[in-house]
Amino acid sequence: ATAKDVTIADAKNGVVLGNITATGNTSVTSNGGAITQALNGEALVLSGTTTLNAKDGENAADVTLNGTKNTLTGVVSATGSAVTISAQGAMTAAVTAAEATLSATGNLGVSGTITKGLTTTTTGENSTTTFGTTSVGTDLSVTSTGKVAQLDDKATLSVGNKATVTATG
Repeated sequence: ATAKDVTIADAKNGVVLGNITATGNTSVTSNGGAITQALNGEALVLSGTTTLNAKDGENAADVTLNGTKNTLTGVVSATGSAVTISAQGAMTAAVTAAEATLSATGNLGVSGTITKGLTTTTTGENSTTTFGTTSVGTDLSVTSTGKVAQLDDKATLSVGNKATVTATG
């Protein structure tokens, strides 16, 4: 599907996304289960703000968008139980979840509240990982091919247990 703005909502089932190109904003809401991608070969090319909210009744559900061809150039806001998002190129993600895994082949910006663990990975040459205000309940694992930094002097990063940071840049 190709459109300026895309809104998908499902009250009874999870949402499975195929190829989507949106030049505007994208909103995906599932009140009946996870938000996932159909196949790893599918591509999400989302240029504007992307909002993802996965619930299964009253409980948070998983958000898994781990296609290797995803291009997410606007801010991605994801709310769910376990949130896994991969992007080709840079990505900025604001996450509210029990746990999260975020990866990008470009620079990665991260903020949000993760009650358990957070894993971030950048794989592009000299790709930085930058944290806005972020709270991690247990462990933080950061692998970055560039620098790891705070967004600015107002951003706070709190980690409840152990932080492992590997930065090769």
